[in-house]
Amino acid sequence: MEQPTIRQGFVFRLRTRAKHEASLRRWDGCCRKVWNLALAEQQSRYARGEKYVGFAGMCKWLTAWRNDPELAYLKEPPVHVLQSILSRLDDAYQDFFNKRGTGWQSHTVRGTFAGAFKKKLGLAPTSEKAKGGDRVYRREG
Repeated sequence: MEQPTIRQGFVFRLRTRAKHEASLRRWDGCCRKVWNLALAEQQSRYARGEKYVGFAGMCKWLTAWRNDPELAYLKEPPVHVLQSILSRLDDAYQDFFNKRGTGWQSHTVRGTFAGAFKKKLGLAPTSEKAKGGDRVYRREG
């Protein structure tokens, strides 16, 4: 029986200057705002019995939101960053409509460890979350 290959992974953290970090945090907030605005609009359309609006339609909403004086801060990040958020929301809706993306993904770390260690090698992996937020997997036996 061939032994499974275990590869080492790395965790990286981007360290930025305070000025750039503040800008990235504002961009992150703009992305959340666009996601929430689009989600709320889709939900209200559904409640009114209207059809789902795809990516191109949501991009038209984005243009209107960026031109709204109350949402002027949405002009700070590049438009393609906000459009990618709308694309991800559209992908999530499409996965839902096509009944994809339910259940555990077999390629996750959890699935890999459960299959390779427990079933093939007879070892029982355990996982615990450290204070820093990183998950640590250990083998028993």
